[in-house]
Amino acid sequence: MFYRMMQQIGDELQESTHAISQLSYCAKDIKILDLCMAPGGYTASALKYNPGATAFGITLPPVLGGHGVLLQSPESTVLFLDITMLAEEFGVETLPLIHPDHASFLSDRPYLDHRFHLIFCDGQVLRTHQLAEYRQHQEARRLTASQLILALQRIRTGGTLILLLHKMEAWDTVELLYLFSQFSSVQVFKPKKKHAIRSSFYLIARDVQPNAITAKFAVETWKQTWWEATFGGENGTGAAKVIADEGHIRTVLDQFGSKLIGLGRPIWETQANALSKMDFAK
Repeated sequence: MFYRMMQQIGDELQESTHAISQLSYCAKDIKILDLCMAPGGYTASALKYNPGATAFGITLPPVLGGHGVLLQSPESTVLFLDITMLAEEFGVETLPLIHPDHASFLSDRPYLDHRFHLIFCDGQVLRTHQLAEYRQHQEARRLTASQLILALQRIRTGGTLILLLHKMEAWDTVELLYLFSQFSSVQVFKPKKKHAIRSSFYLIARDVQPNAITAKFAVETWKQTWWEATFGGENGTGAAKVIADEGHIRTVLDQFGSKLIGLGRPIWETQANALSKMDFAK
């Protein structure tokens, strides 16, 4: 059911934005990366619209509470691991010995020799993922930062990144959209057929320039976020996010506020229309 729903969202995204099929004109050897892939519906859609492409994925192992991968395709390869534990990928060479998960961090750098035309980042913290209490409060930040770091370090120049986000008006979301606008062409999409009443939507970042100074700054920012959420705080097991400086907030809103409103209006309208049709609104 979830697998089919992901395919339907992928189809609607493609119909509305053509973000998936537009890869076809740029290269013969199209490579797709799906982070937090299971069950694989987005990859299935991407392969459908890009015949001959090859797909790669990373997803949480079922033994840790991850979903099973339902996609069966000879054009796809999947690695089962916890993406939030890729310490070396995130620039950490020496791990704090006192951390209770010290032995679980990974030195792997998945797909290091590949550069991808299209990357999906749609991971969410799963209720089935059994986490120690100290990880629960910061896990969403760790997961978002992990996906973004890996994606920007694997995407090819001019590639497309599709990222699941929530609450267009939330500061973390605003700041993320602003960062991406510095090194890519930003578009947003919200399905009308699935999850219309929810705050979720998708960022579509086209023509990503991973070697731009602004992109490298963003990656370093996300690495710092991952470090603080993983090793920060008095106990060395993760610190809460620091409230943004008022001056920084004003700068972002001055430079990006009008663009944000333009991006957000159709997202909010879609959600409002869907909510107005619910029984509790009548």
